[in-house]
Amino acid sequence: MRFGLEDAAPPRVPCDLLAVPVAEPGTLSGAAADIDGATGGRLGQLARIEAFTGKQDTTITHFAPEAPFTRVLAVGTGTADDPEALRRYAAVAVRKAREMRAARVALSAGPNGAALAERVRAIVEGAGLGAYRFDRYRSGPEAPVESIAVIVPSGTREALGGALRLGESAVRATCLARDLVNEPANVMTPAALADVARSGAERDGLGCRVIELDEARRMGMGLFAAVAAASDQPAKFIVLDYEPKARAGASPRAGGAARVVALAGKGITFDTGGLDIKGASGMATMKGDMGGAAAVIGAMSALRDHDVPVRVLGIAAATENMISGRAMRPGDVIRSLAGKTSRLRTRTPRDGSCWETRWPLRRAKARRRSSTWRP
Repeated sequence: MRFGLEDAAPPRVPCDLLAVPVAEPGTLSGAAADIDGATGGRLGQLARIEAFTGKQDTTITHFAPEAPFTRVLAVGTGTADDPEALRRYAAVAVRKAREMRAARVALSAGPNGAALAERVRAIVEGAGLGAYRFDRYRSGPEAPVESIAVIVPSGTREALGGALRLGESAVRATCLARDLVNEPANVMTPAALADVARSGAERDGLGCRVIELDEARRMGMGLFAAVAAASDQPAKFIVLDYEPKARAGASPRAGGAARVVALAGKGITFDTGGLDIKGASGMATMKGDMGGAAAVIGAMSALRDHDVPVRVLGIAAATENMISGRAMRPGDVIRSLAGKTSRLRTRTPRDGSCWETRWPLRRAKARRRSSTWRP
């Protein structure tokens, strides 16, 4: 799906579906009034017949074969006037476009103003996330939306290119995280998750270090090793490192960053509950227990695009929590990387790998540079 900017008047944009936001109480004003005029007043007539009030997420659709656009869709945004309302508007519009098999979609961004760039970014984010589908394993995927044009006031297209790109970056990062969570556990193993992190680091200019289980044990990650012990899949402790471009007058460490931030994500690629086994209904969704790690990897992929001014460590402890004769037992005493001992209790063991991330998080928060965490 391609995004672009269009600075023609909304009624003049050729597309399969033209969408416009309408706030409560449903009065067609601004771009909506111009579009209504292009339909000979029939959009307004339909709004009255359907008692359209502009309530959030409600829609009306008019077929307009005489206009440059094939259909026009009015989407209610409620009483809110903020970026989140525009994200919802764009997501609703794109989902409707898919139902209509509309390949070319145009979304009105509203009038010019100080918040125009923020509106454009919100619309791109909403449209991109609304279009998301995980259909990798489907034999007959739906017809996709091919292109989305965000309609902006005349003469503003060049200045808004940056906002468009930031929105696209956020969409890519979020969809990456969604893809990782949606993959089945036999595909998204700890090793596969580490491969995604490595390839992303190479693409996005990040440092990457993957600590193998034997090395993690030598470092003292007892809790992480205890969770991983029962699985035949090799555990991976992933550390991503983003360093910003040096800035004049900034601290010489961390590429000129004034501070260090750490993002720590749980990466249990499948969680049976261990010896404290989950019920069948609870286990069915446990491929998603690595959602924290997926969010970290996704977020790290977008930092360079957004020119984040601080150093960021992305830490993901990736392993399965399985059942075997090597599994940890309730009552076992395990020593963590922080040097503390923990006695495992019922319903606690499956989370053990997360606690190991607290120590590097403290180190980053204290701004301590250590070769331990240098990729």
